[in-house]
Amino acid sequence: MRKVVCSLLLILFAGSVSGAIPDGQDPGVAQAIAQGDELFAKQDYDKALDAYRKADKLAHHTSAVCYLRMFSVERRAGDLPAALEDAKKAVAAAGADRGVAAKAHLARGFLLAEMTSKPTDRKLKESEAETREALATDPGMVIAHFNLGIVLLKQERDADGIAELNTFIASPGGDAKTISEARRAIADPARVREPLAPDFSFTPLDGTPLSNGALHGRVVVLDFWGTWCPVCREALPSLVELQKKYRDKQVTFVSVSSDNDEQTWKNFIAKNHMDWPQYIDLSGGVLRDFNINSYPTYIVLDRDGVIRFHQSGYGPATDEEMADTINRFLKKSASLQPPNPAVAPAAASSPAATVAASPVASSAAASTPAASPGTGAADAVDPEIAAGSVSGGTYQNSRIGLSYQFPKDWIAANQATLAAASQQVKAAVAQRQQAAGAQTQILIPEAIFYAAPRGSDNSLRVTIPSARITAVQWPGPLDIEKFRGNAQRRSASGMMLVGSAEESSIGVHTVFHATYLGTQANITAWFAQIQTLTDGYLVTLEFHAASKDELDQLAATAQTLAFSKP
Repeated sequence: MRKVVCSLLLILFAGSVSGAIPDGQDPGVAQAIAQGDELFAKQDYDKALDAYRKADKLAHHTSAVCYLRMFSVERRAGDLPAALEDAKKAVAAAGADRGVAAKAHLARGFLLAEMTSKPTDRKLKESEAETREALATDPGMVIAHFNLGIVLLKQERDADGIAELNTFIASPGGDAKTISEARRAIADPARVREPLAPDFSFTPLDGTPLSNGALHGRVVVLDFWGTWCPVCREALPSLVELQKKYRDKQVTFVSVSSDNDEQTWKNFIAKNHMDWPQYIDLSGGVLRDFNINSYPTYIVLDRDGVIRFHQSGYGPATDEEMADTINRFLKKSASLQPPNPAVAPAAASSPAATVAASPVASSAAASTPAASPGTGAADAVDPEIAAGSVSGGTYQNSRIGLSYQFPKDWIAANQATLAAASQQVKAAVAQRQQAAGAQTQILIPEAIFYAAPRGSDNSLRVTIPSARITAVQWPGPLDIEKFRGNAQRRSASGMMLVGSAEESSIGVHTVFHATYLGTQANITAWFAQIQTLTDGYLVTLEFHAASKDELDQLAATAQTLAFSKP
């Protein structure tokens, strides 16, 4: 039986560990390796492993490339002890080839880290040692600094981990995606240890769409498997019994298949009476989002979508450990607000990520410094500030004397659409206040400008990246202490303040700005907010981005803000 307990990592190992076939390799060895590669691509892992073993035998057990190929197959098929052993053999076989030896150390360190679930697990120490050895063997292996940083954060050694991640960011050769992941880890190390599930949205075989938002408030068990996987088939009877045990509780089981033959998958499901949601990931998108490389892999999400259990492989204690996790988090209520189902995005149809949010609910309204007395939320749109215009990449609003040049080639939302959305939000807030018998008027900013790379046909949906401006009549002053207090309240609600709220100026206007990192509809996002008072209105410019680099580029456009009124 093969058993591994691990937790979700970011991107601990970049690229394949297999490596190119060296020049001068024995033709028989090279042919067997090429045959194995072809079988591996077809997911015929048993035969691929046989081909690599044949190559290893022909090479008289001296080929590090063969061992790394075997590592890849064994890791994917769930035979993790064998994978660890073959990575160790690859180090020995590499000899004077320091690049290959470093890659083997890195591969072994990565897998050891994958096999851990607690900061005190001794495998993390082993992983750290292997990764440091990779760096010592090949100091130019930049990705090893990233790996080491993540391993140290998982051990709750945040200062050391952040130092390694900063070294990675400062080193040449890092790819943009991994640099972005490093910056997110630096900003919120706890998320390395307790990560949120990536955003997902798909429709299983039964036709009922599933997403983070739809499953919020329930404990979710994700089973990543394949009909081709012997360990998956071995574990299936236990999974069936576990699903029956929790069928009448607030637990949803979802199986995501890595198969590429839909009919074989359907036949297997019917034959084995797998009557819970089943999805075949033909595009591989869900598997990539969850960083699934070994089968089976089981993930348990709590009611807020936080990953609380992550295990690759299956062993005698798997069912008990999974049940213990389910029971523990069934007892706890969800603490985060769910996405608004009325505006939750459908499955993404474009490269831009989307988050469900009203034009005010997740931005300026969340930081409104105070409310004024009255009889309820006004549900009419202020016609004066809703009358802005867009021309040649510039937004202008004569009522508040504002102009802003948004990013080139971005598409601005129609002003009438924005006004309708603002009225919809105001009406909804007024209805809730009336139902609650509230006697306080809430000042609700109106979305007066919104733009994104591909535009949006629904201004209630914020895309990433995007820029938005809101405005509301404001009865009093706004100073840096009030702004900082609002920033701290926003942090307490789930958007982590990065750095501190600051004060600067644009002409005669005092401007306050802050940067946050958090999630919206379970999508990790960066958010910047810039506020000022002009002619009796509180004006807020905000940016949403997928990475700090992207946010910095957007924030630079704030330099084009201009005001013609005090």
